[in-house]
Amino acid sequence: MTLKAAGVLGVLVAVATATAAEESWITKVLRVAGITASPARLRGAGSDAVIGNIWIIGVDGADARQLTSDGRYQSPVFAPDDQSLYALRDDVLVRVPTGGGASSHVMGLPKAAKLIGFGRDVDELLVLLDDASQPIAEISLAAKATKVVPGDVRTDSAVAVLDDIRGQDRTYGETSLLVRPQRRRGSNEAIEWTEIFVQRDHDAPHQITSCDGRNCGQPVLSSTGRRVAYVREEGP
Repeated sequence: MTLKAAGVLGVLVAVATATAAEESWITKVLRVAGITASPARLRGAGSDAVIGNIWIIGVDGADARQLTSDGRYQSPVFAPDDQSLYALRDDVLVRVPTGGGASSHVMGLPKAAKLIGFGRDVDELLVLLDDASQPIAEISLAAKATKVVPGDVRTDSAVAVLDDIRGQDRTYGETSLLVRPQRRRGSNEAIEWTEIFVQRDHDAPHQITSCDGRNCGQPVLSSTGRRVAYVREEGP
């Protein structure tokens, strides 16, 4: 083999390896329910994080319950069995029982920006890192260990997936959870906040939360499709 041929072969191997890594990275993330790779999807109220307490509500808007009261929670995701939620509180991963009870410390996550959700492995929790070059990591809950997921984040498909992760809207088959801004006139100035809506297939979205002046966001659907967890901004 000539040096030129060897060089071409080396480039082809490198390209194939990079492509395989990208597909593995994107495939891993797209296994998480609610995440899509559609660049045309409406982003709603954007990616601004709501920090507050975790609530749970029926997908029909009934039986709203507050699960935490000590504040500073964000980015909840349901565990695969729906018996608990995982969320960020400051730079710590915590577990919150959906049936009530205090949250518990799982492990420190100082570089975490947002939880993505569980993939095919019930022990594998994917997380968005505050790192532009290596933004995705997987957490082994059993080992309490974090491993960066390699992949090219510069391609169009990767950018679309990351954009969806950073946004607040989520789509689960024919059910979409949407975060939409609301506005009403106050005594001195307009009051603006966000509420959560559910949209079934092509039906009109219907509001399920009543946050009335406080921002609600980061909705996530349970595996049964019956309950929605979300964060409600702290306030009086």
